[in-house]
Amino acid sequence: MPPQGLAGLCVSVIPVVLLALVTFNTPYLKSLSFLDAKYAGFQASFGTLGYCTTGGTAVTNGTAAGADGCVGPTIGYTFGQ
Repeated sequence: MPPQGLAGLCVSVIPVVLLALVTFNTPYLKSLSFLDAKYAGFQASFGTLGYCTTGGTAVTNGTAAGADGCVGPTIGYTFGQ
């Protein structure tokens, strides 16, 4: 018979693992994003702490990133000037 606290431990650990996946998605886990946008050859994948772009220029805090790259980890998004 399993220990009494094992069920409670599993119920606590599983949400922590899922929360870590959601928190550290894009730019760390590029395949896991909550919003993908495509417009005229420009593609962006947005995550909680940053975003990745292809086919355009991403600008954050006044600094331009390459067309194919990720910006982050930062809080908030800034595009174009």
